Amino acid sequence: MLTGDHHHKEGEATDEVVELDPRAGSYNYTDGSASSGGGGKGSSSWGVLGGLRYSPKKRKYLATLVAVLAVTIFIVALMIIIIALANTSDQTQLSDDVEIEPLMETLKSLQSIADDNNNIRFTGTPGYDASVNFAISELSKNDDLLVFTQTFYVSWFSVVGTPLLAQTSPSTYSYEYLVDFSVLSESPDGAGTGTIANVANNGCDDSDYTAVSAGSIALVSTGVCSRTIKASSAARAGAIAVIIYNAEGTTAPVSGWVTSTIPAFGLSFIQGYLLSQSLQPPTLNFEVVGTHINTTSQNVLAETKMGNNQTVIVVGGHLDSDDVGPGINDNGSGSAAVLELAAKIGEIKKDIKNKIVFALWGAEELGLLGSSYYVQHQSEYHYTIGANINLDMLGSANYIYAFHNGSSAPTVELQAPCTKLQKLFETFMNSSKLPYEYFPFAGNSDYDPFLKANIPANGITGGYNQIKTSAERATFGGLADVAFDPCLHQACDTITNVNQDVLLHETQAVAYVLQQLTKQNDLHKFLYES
Repeated sequence: MLTGDHHHKEGEATDEVVELDPRAGSYNYTDGSASSGGGGKGSSSWGVLGGLRYSPKKRKYLATLVAVLAVTIFIVALMIIIIALANTSDQTQLSDDVEIEPLMETLKSLQSIADDNNNIRFTGTPGYDASVNFAISELSKNDDLLVFTQTFYVSWFSVVGTPLLAQTSPSTYSYEYLVDFSVLSESPDGAGTGTIANVANNGCDDSDYTAVSAGSIALVSTGVCSRTIKASSAARAGAIAVIIYNAEGTTAPVSGWVTSTIPAFGLSFIQGYLLSQSLQPPTLNFEVVGTHINTTSQNVLAETKMGNNQTVIVVGGHLDSDDVGPGINDNGSGSAAVLELAAKIGEIKKDIKNKIVFALWGAEELGLLGSSYYVQHQSEYHYTIGANINLDMLGSANYIYAFHNGSSAPTVELQAPCTKLQKLFETFMNSSKLPYEYFPFAGNSDYDPFLKANIPANGITGGYNQIKTSAERATFGGLADVAFDPCLHQACDTITNVNQDVLLHETQAVAYVLQQLTKQNDLHKFLYES
């Protein structure tokens, strides 16, 4: 009980006494001149709050205040929940919208185009032209995109007749063209005789060529760095030709483009291994005759109508196959991913603060010609490129999940932004509980022209023709000592060569990275500041 005895004159302010009436179960008010109980002067039925009695008017006011506060708190909490849910939806929406069915429908269309055109979609052939028309048709269905093509001139070396590669000592053997060996695209013609000189390591540094002397034929394994780097080092060491043999676990000879001043051949693993292990250095004859074909090719480009044109994000993959197969994993898979992301981009219109260009490159198999031309002529489109995401071979059958290690970027300035792109891929893969590893930037895909122009880049792949190790098998499954894509640059690179789960997951990863980039208010700050 609270007690007090405060006498006062009528009308004056007073300290009041509040006492508990145990019979009524409530507080009664006493002014000091009447006894507690019912009906005396100064006695009334006032409300109680927090141990104190309040007048009916004040009680009504307090009740209203409490109700208003409760409603306000409820509304604020509801808004926080709605915003949190909206933010969560924004982070996953585009990747959640990616489905395997449209990706496979695109691959079926590209396979059909190859079937109708001598099983290839190579630059300068009807198969590539049909692929361009298909891509334009698909992209033009989206009213949120401006679709156009970019035409450029290309020239490549085409073999005339049947090249010669034969061992003359210590034993004799004639290698079969396109079975045992190939002539690399853009190799010059020439003829000669030379002794095999084994190149140390992977042949990615001039110091690996100490065994190569003037007039010899350099023999080097594939991988780690580009064919052009190997051929250039061999020429500087005095070799009259270079032979690049394939990785263990493959059966086909190395193929693809090279920039070289000496004849450049690809050889199968088994034939290259036998040459490298010979107790007596073998002597070989070679002859290749060819001509240069001059024609045009096209890039297919589609840009969003909204977004900052000073920080453009280019999402690209090459559309062409090589000249021996339909190229459904290399790189129909990357092309399908680009088309699928372009089709779904309207789902995140509200997020697009930085313009996006969806690009399908021509003549990649001839030396990254389409992407190089685009980067060199970007000023024609009155925008500045802020970042590149490269999609190459996203459905390798004996797969890994891999993206590029940002610290391997060619300049210190690019390492931080390339690593930021790497971290975005990591975030998606970790949240999806998918394993991954890193590839170095080796200059062998369409990210390279961007890096050379000092533009941050990264990309994802299911693996090229490198051999899966036992450790990688333990992580990803599949077959150890077999190439990630056993059908690379072969006629068997058909739709049956594509791992659908890998294609889906890697396309979803790109969707996530793309959305995180396009919604940045300041893309440059996001990429370059830690």
